[in-house]
Amino acid sequence: MGVYPIAVAGESFDNRQKNIRRMSEGDVVNLYRELDNSHDKNAIRVSNRMGVLGYINRDDASWIAKIIDAKRPVEACIMSISTGDSGMYGVILELSTDDDCDDSTGKVKVEGEDHKKSAAGVSVNNGSDIPFYFMIGLTIVLIFTLLL
Repeated sequence: MGVYPIAVAGESFDNRQKNIRRMSEGDVVNLYRELDNSHDKNAIRVSNRMGVLGYINRDDASWIAKIIDAKRPVEACIMSISTGDSGMYGVILELSTDDDCDDSTGKVKVEGEDHKKSAAGVSVNNGSDIPFYFMIGLTIVLIFTLLL
């Protein structure tokens, strides 16, 4: 299984900043392929109950779209939300997929094909399950906090 940090693009448009302000690290997001998007044939919209947060950046969308189109499981949650000098919020997702990445070549294997990973798609897993168990622990703490 591969776990990758993925930058979100287009956060400054429409009400996306408002939607992002209401989000927290660890929140699950939905990824939707926009097959009819005239700007990018691999467009993947990032949304949740608050609305649209942005799109997967173009470089990463090229290989993630192939995984989604092959109907392979892909999950994403908010890894971090940061503010830049302009005060605008930026989002990095943690994307998990069953497809593996060969870190020596930087290629993601999808259904027998190799696809180049972008610079933003550097594995945070590195063969360790620590990020996975950290997220489970954080979820448990949040549930108990809400219940008390």
